[in-house]
Amino acid sequence: MAEVHTYQLGDIVSWTSQSNGITREKTGTIVAVVPARQTLQSVMRGRADLNDQRQYNNHDVKFGGMREHVSYLVAVSMQTPQGKPRQRQKLYWPLVAKLAPCR
Repeated sequence: MAEVHTYQLGDIVSWTSQSNGITREKTGTIVAVVPARQTLQSVMRGRADLNDQRQYNNHDVKFGGMREHVSYLVAVSMQTPQGKPRQRQKLYWPLVAKLAPCR
C-alpha cells in the first residue's frame, strides 16, 4: 500500500482530477483539516471564513458523507477566461490518496 502523506494548514498540494473526459491538474493550499469520521459540513459550520462567499466559491463542494480517515479541504486560485486571477478561490475536498506535496 502506498504511503499517504500528512498535511498541515497552509501546505501546498496538487492532484489530478477528471471530468467529462478532460483531465486537469489542480494545485492549491490546505485551508482545513477534516478529522476522520467527521463530515465536511460540520467542519465548515465551525469556520466562518470558509463560508465567506467573497473569499471562497464553495458551491461545488460535496458536503455529503464522511471519510474514515483524516482528509483536507483545499483552496485553488482560479482564473478568468482572459487569464486574470479571480478574487475568490474555489474549494475542493479531494481524495487524500491523490494528493502530492508541492515544493
